[in-house]
Formats: sequence, structure tokens, C-alpha cells
Amino acid sequence: MHCFPGHRSSGVCPSLARLRPAVLAAMVAVGAVPSRAYAQDQISEEDFFGDDEEDAGDESPSLGDGSGEDDGATPPPVPADQGVLFGTIRDGTGQPALEALIRIVGTNRTVRTDYDGRYRIELPPGTYNLSIFLPTHDTLVLEGVEVVAGEQIRIDDSLDLERGADEAIETLFEVEVEADESSLEGQILTRKRAAVVGDSLGRQEIRRTPDRNAAAAVRRVPGVLIVNGKFVYVRGIGERYTNALLDGSPLPSPEPEQQTVPLDLFPTTVLDSLTVVKTFTPDQIGSFAGGSIRIGTRRLPRDFTFSLSASLGFNSQATFQDTLSYEGGDLDWLGIDDGSRRLPRGFTNQRIAARIRRPDGSFFTNEELADLGRQIDRPMSTRTRLGAPNHRFSATVGDTIELGGEQKLGYSLTASYNRSLRHRNNLRFVTADPVAGGGLLLRNDFRVTETRDAVRWATLGGLTYQIDPRHRIHLTGLFAVSADDTAFELEGSDRELGDDIHETRLTFESRRLAYGQLRGDHEFPALADARLDWNLSLAHALRDQPDTRATVFQSVDAGGIAGWQFADDAQSGLHFFSTLDEVTIGAGADWLQPLTRDDDGPKIKLGGRADLRRREFDARRYRYAVPPPPFTPETDTNSPTFCRGATFRQSCPDRAISDAALDVPVDETGTPGSPFLRIDEGTLPTDAYTADVDIYAVYAMADFTPMERLRVIAGPRIELARQDIRTFAPFAPDDPENQLTTEVTGDDILPGISIVYEVIDDMNVRVAGSRTVARPQLREIAPFQFINYFNDFPEEGNPNLRFTRIWNGDLRWEWFPTLREVIAASFFAKRFEDPIEPVILPAGAQGVITYQNSPSANLIGGELEARKNFGFVAPALDDLSLIANFTLALSEVTFDERGNNTNAERPLANQAPWIINVSLDYANLDPDLGLRARILYNIVGPRIVQVGAGGLPDIYEQPRHQLDITAAKMITENFEVTASGRNLINHRLLQTFGPRVSSQVRYRATDGITVSTGLRLSY
Repeated sequence: MHCFPGHRSSGVCPSLARLRPAVLAAMVAVGAVPSRAYAQDQISEEDFFGDDEEDAGDESPSLGDGSGEDDGATPPPVPADQGVLFGTIRDGTGQPALEALIRIVGTNRTVRTDYDGRYRIELPPGTYNLSIFLPTHDTLVLEGVEVVAGEQIRIDDSLDLERGADEAIETLFEVEVEADESSLEGQILTRKRAAVVGDSLGRQEIRRTPDRNAAAAVRRVPGVLIVNGKFVYVRGIGERYTNALLDGSPLPSPEPEQQTVPLDLFPTTVLDSLTVVKTFTPDQIGSFAGGSIRIGTRRLPRDFTFSLSASLGFNSQATFQDTLSYEGGDLDWLGIDDGSRRLPRGFTNQRIAARIRRPDGSFFTNEELADLGRQIDRPMSTRTRLGAPNHRFSATVGDTIELGGEQKLGYSLTASYNRSLRHRNNLRFVTADPVAGGGLLLRNDFRVTETRDAVRWATLGGLTYQIDPRHRIHLTGLFAVSADDTAFELEGSDRELGDDIHETRLTFESRRLAYGQLRGDHEFPALADARLDWNLSLAHALRDQPDTRATVFQSVDAGGIAGWQFADDAQSGLHFFSTLDEVTIGAGADWLQPLTRDDDGPKIKLGGRADLRRREFDARRYRYAVPPPPFTPETDTNSPTFCRGATFRQSCPDRAISDAALDVPVDETGTPGSPFLRIDEGTLPTDAYTADVDIYAVYAMADFTPMERLRVIAGPRIELARQDIRTFAPFAPDDPENQLTTEVTGDDILPGISIVYEVIDDMNVRVAGSRTVARPQLREIAPFQFINYFNDFPEEGNPNLRFTRIWNGDLRWEWFPTLREVIAASFFAKRFEDPIEPVILPAGAQGVITYQNSPSANLIGGELEARKNFGFVAPALDDLSLIANFTLALSEVTFDERGNNTNAERPLANQAPWIINVSLDYANLDPDLGLRARILYNIVGPRIVQVGAGGLPDIYEQPRHQLDITAAKMITENFEVTASGRNLINHRLLQTFGPRVSSQVRYRATDGITVSTGLRLSY
């Protein structure tokens, strides 16, 4: 910060005292004044001026008298043994004196005036002298002020300017620090100044929720929906219309089904900010229509910082309850397989099946198949265990080291670990068939028990080297692991088989992301403060699904002997292996050139970016099949594949798939017979693929003010994209007969214009229009087939998909009464050309889910948002705020060729018609209290989660009430106790055949209530 001449020796910048409240709040937001002190309304002289006067220690918060300009409101009650002094102080121009220091002479009691020059202080009865100090003003001393117990005394006064100060305050000052986007004030200030329509959360806001990862946190943003706990839908449209950037660079996805990054990879402890940008400008990546998720990692501290936190959580359905598990690996607690699930070596380079020739022309013998079957045999049964508490740990350390001159080196390191258990023992899953003339006939009615053991951990490190205040280089590294270990049992009636079935499924999925970025930002004063930003990034995403196992048993009555017979089904005796490996290399540069030295003058921004992705995917499918001739229950009640008892036992899968079932029997003459089970490979020729996605972009953008209060940002972006995918048989990668190559290309000119009109101070109207693009996800163009539940629809890609082009229009009105409050209303409309939608095509017994381009689709909607504290009602409620947002969206997609889809017109899949978020926030950071709490409520309207087929209605997920609460109490300056409750209503998760709640249930479950408590130590 630069002081004007004549005041450096005193360490005081007098011009600061004349700043209006919004300017001071801006300085708080950018870090020039500590945001915590600001939030307490107690910025000290040490913070503001560097004064180390000894008796300025005990500062009381300046609450004002709560009555505004006319002081007409009822002030807060007066303690019986105290008196109150209150009033308004004005500066030499008649304006409210912001941050004037009022000192009780002879004590260490001080108070500062607030935005409106108001103050309030409680004192024991007695007579006092008051000293009122404001830079550039003469100090005012009030003597003999008498304080009476139980009474309030009002004292209003004004200060006189020092001689010459009226000229001095015209001197320009500068604040040369960046916005602290982790604070609420920083987030609102950034939003207010932004060229785009967007919403964001800072680290301080995220800490006030019970959310443990970025996916859970971002759903608090208006118009955001989280699907499957990790994928973001903005304004109700799918993940293919959303992109994710980490510190400005695109991220690869470790998901074979989705190209979008699963946000549950990122623990909230590594986040500095989460921003959802909803409108396009040419300097952004153009592959979005709903939103662009900007993940900002923690910035480097200006001073040494250290924090350590730990918490324990208890779930009503999982913790200390009977849950499902199975024999896994020694490193499962890290979310990494230790190799115990790995595909055996003998399986990697050849297809394993009877009657299939090997490369040398020979066939597998029964003995060889039995040996291979034993190699891949692993525990197939679930076990019951007592559920452990959820637990979470995190630590952060950082500092900035002075290297001499203007050089500095900053570092930051964050690590976090989170493990949680979810148990659903009351889940119902139903399939049905349509009935002629309307109605449904149940095909399956299953009861499901499912336990998911989720592990999330990450480390984030950062280094910043400051050459001088205008040239800095940053190095960021992130490694994140997200793993789900699931044990699943399904039992119920199957109309097609005519009996009950029991399915057991064991799944371990580990997703890893390693990311490194080198970036620099440079300012050039000689070129009118031109700015160059550049970045280089390398990211590696891995998804490992080793040895998913499943067995299916059928209930039978064999000659009066009740039991369960191993079913000869494609999902029975299954061993499924898949790996996805993706590497992304990215580089980008942006040059911002002001055309004048005026801060509000016109600017030109030019830049380019290249992102090159390489993905490799491989899957292998095996199962234990019943060799011909098939066994019958009447003759096999003593076989290992028959499990006696009317009630299914957990040990049945391990008993069925055993050496006894795999060994080749030999009769008395030594003639080998047929085993009960034999390993067989069902890997498809399209079960492996490599893919390349190359995107090159350049843009030019102008940012100018054609008239006062009007800002225009406009320009074009050109993106050249190529998606190339080659499928092949994993056991014969070079065989051209088993190869299929698909290439999808597109060259797009993406114009964007954003107009911001400042109606009055702190109020904007924004208008934006753009054309963007959505490209098929690799999974959607890869002809790989994946099967979920028993008898559920298989999914398969379509290599003939085309790019989707979207026209976007946005209108927003926003008002920022203070930098802690906002009121906004938005309207948006979108037109999709060739939107990609899931359809169900006739195939086999029930059909297959695939993807098609529809001719067009339309989406319109609106958003309302408010953040307001209750200080206007009564000063005692100034620490209480209401945060609420509401999104309404309507969409329609029309199919020319709907395949086997039931409806030719319907809403976009997973598009929510409305979303409501409401929070009540209390934050009293007074050192004597140090309490903050927040109640959060969320509900999402009914949306299609699976399109209907063959006369079946579309399947809707019904609204689910979500109520969370979090609280924190400062015990000491460095020690905090936290508590939270999630899903306190424990409302059911419900899917139905059709849009009504009263429709036939398709899926129903609850997740239980989770409460947690923790400790946090920070310096």
C-alpha cells in the first residue's frame, strides 16, 4: 500500500480514514484488512496503521445503536449492572465516520464505529473521559461523561479535519494485493466485478456446512444438482454440458461412463473457492452450456499458518449396526487395491474358454480350465460386521519466507483423510412390464441390503516464488484418491424365472487423480500495466475396478428339499475387471492489454489454449458357467452348487464356487467327467479402447465502457476439436477384424457478449448471449456394453453421435446492499441443436440403453437468490442471516426416431424442474462468544433418471427433503469445537414409474442420520 508524501514516517495513511464503507469492505475482501476483524467490526490500529500502542488491546465490537440514520429503532437491552454509551460520530465532511477509534481514557477499553458511524459500548457505572481518534482529523476529547447503571446515554458528535488534510485526501492510494476469495466478502466482491453471471462459495462459507467434498458443497449454489453423489448438473442439464477447471486448467476424468470430473475427488479442506460460471465469454473453454465449475485451491498464506482437525461421525443405520462386508485387501483403508484382486497372469494375453483355440491351435483341457478357475477364485460371499464410526482428519501448514529485496517464497501443504460408511438395509428395487391398455405388471420385486465403505483422501502442495510484486511463478501439485468398496445383496421374486432369486455383488472402485500445474502472472507497467498469464499442466487420472464379483442363486424345491441352486446366468459367477488410464497435457496463455492507463479504460485480451488427452480402457469378463448338459435341482441336491435351506445363507456363494465344484471328476475307470462349474470368458471384441481428444482454441476479446456505468465484454472464440476412439479385443489388440475406429470432429466459432450496466452503486443488470458446444463423452461413443443390476438394462455407446451446439441467453439483476448481502434474480433460455439423450432400443429380452442425437431441445428458467442479515429488525440479530435460492426450469426434447422410448416428447433427462436451498446462518465472532452455526435445507423437484421404454413410463426421482446443521464454538483463540448433523429428516430416496409420488415404486431407500463432532487447532 502506498501512502502519500509526508505521512510515511508516522506509519499512517491518512487517506484511508476518508474511504467510504464499500471501499474499506473491498480492502477487507482483498486482504488489506483482516476479514475476521472486519466480521467482528473491530479492526485495530495495528491492522490498519501498524500502530503498536500498548493500551489498545481490549477492543469491544462496535455494534452501533441499531437505529440507523434516525436512531428510531429500539436498542438492545442494558445489563442491570452496566450502563451504555451510544451514538453516531461524523467526520469533517459531515459523513459517518467509518472506523473511528473511541477510547475510554485510563482503561484498555476501545470501540470502533461501524459503516454508519455508529458505536455502542457497555461500561460499569462511573465517570469517564472519551478520546475519539480518526486519521486526518483532530482528536476529540469528551470529559466527565457519566455512566449510570441500567441506562443508555446517547452522545453524537463530529470531528474537525486537520489543517491541510482536505488537500491530502485527494491523493491517490493503491492496494496491491489480490482478492481473498476464501472469504464471503471476497466472493461477493469478485462476483460484483465479474464479467460473467456466476455464483460461488469461499472456504469460509464451505466451513459452515457439514459438506466433506466439493460435490456436496457446490449443491448449495443456485441451480446446481448433484447426481450419484459426484456429478454436477447446472440449471438442470447433464454433466456433458458442464466442465471442471482446477486453478484454470481442465481436468481429466477417471470415469468411463462420464467425461466430467467427479467432484467427490476433492475434499473441502483443499479448496479455497468453488465458482459456478453460468455464462460464456471468449476467454473461457467453450464446452459448456449449464456451467463451468472453477475449483480454486488454497492460496499461500502471508504469515505462518498451521491447523489440525479431527472428527468422528455416527450414522443411525451404519455405526455400531450390522453391515455387510467381505474379505478385501490390506490397503483398502487407503482406497487402493493391494493386488489381491488383480487379474492372474495366465489370463492377460489369451481368451479363456472351452472350444476356443489358443494361439498355438490347441484347446483348453478341462484340467487346465479347472486350474485357471482356481486361480481366479476369490471370496464371493458377504460377511456381517459391526459398522465403524466415520472419521476424518486434516492438516494444513504454510508460510511465506522473505528472500531479500522484493523476493519472497511461499509454501502451503494440505492433507486430508475421510472414511465413511453408508448402509441401506431397507432398499426396495422393482422392475415391471407394461400392460395393454395401461398399467404395469410387476416383473421383479427385490429387497436390497447394501453397504458402501467410502475412502477419500488428498494432498495438495503449493509453492509461489515472487520475483517482485509484479512477477510471480506458482507451482501446484495435487494427488487425490476416491474409492468405494461395496457389498450388495438382492433378494426377491422374479416373474420370468417363477422363483425367488438372491444376488450377491462385491465391488471395489478406486479413482485417482494426480495433477501438476506451473503457472505465472506478470505485469508490465511500461505497457500500461499489461498482464501476461500462462500455465502448463499435466494430469493423470486412473480408475481401477478390479474383480467385481457377482453370484445369482435361484430358490428351488428339489423333491421336498428346499434350497438355493446356483443360476446359470450371465450375471452369476461373474468376475469383471476394468481399468481406465487417462493423461491430459494442457497449455494456455492470456495477454491483457489496457489501451489507456485509466483503470476503467478499454482493454483487449488475446489468448490460446491446447489440451491433449489420451485414454486407455480395458475390460475383461469371466464367469463360472454350468457346462452342458445342465444339472437339474432333482439330481444335484448334493452338489456344491446347491445350498440347502429355505433361507439363503451368506456362505452359499463360497460353497458353490469352490475346488469341489471346479475339479474334474474321475470315475472308477479313470475317465474324466464334467465339473459342476467351469471358467468361461465373455469378453466382447469392443471391451477395450484407446481414445484421443485434442482441442485447440484461440480467442480475442474486448472489454470496454462505451458510456458511464455500462461495460461490454465481447469477442469470438475458435475451437478445433477431434475425438478419435479405437475399440479392439483385449486378447487380440492387433487383429483388424476385431477393431472399430470412430472419429468425431468439429470446428466451432463461439461468439460471446456480456453487458453489465451499473444501475446505481452496488446494483447491476447483466445481459449475456453466446454460442457454446457440448461434445459426446467418450463412453457415449464407445460401443462397450455395461450391465448394472440383475435384469437391469445394459448400456452401450453409439459411435455415430454428433456435437451439440447451444445458443444461450441470460438476464440477471443483482444488488449488493453490503459486501455480506446480495439479492439477485435471473432469467435464462437455451436452444439445443442435436442434443444427446439416452434412449432404449429393442435388443434381446428387454432392450439396451444407448445415446442418440435428437433434433432439438429447449430450456427456459429463472433463479432467485437472497442473502440478508436481520440487523434491520434489531441490532441483536445482526449476526443472524438468511441465505436462500430458488431455481425454476422447464425443458422439452422431441425425438424424430424415438426407438423403443415410450414418449416422443419429454423433459431433458435429469433436468430438475425446481431446486430450493435455504440456510439460516448465525456467526458471532466476538472473542467472548466465538459461536457460529448454520441450518441448511435442500429439496429438488421430480426429474427423469431413466427414460421409459416399450410402453413403460419414464422413471422419476421424487423430491427428497434434506436438512443439515453445523455449529462451531471457539474455546480459545486457537482451539475450536465443531458439531454437525446431516440428513436429519432421513427422508426416503424414491424413484417411481411416472412423475407422481403415488406412482408405482421403482426404487426406495433411506441413508440414515449422521451426526459428527470434531476438534480444530489453528495458529
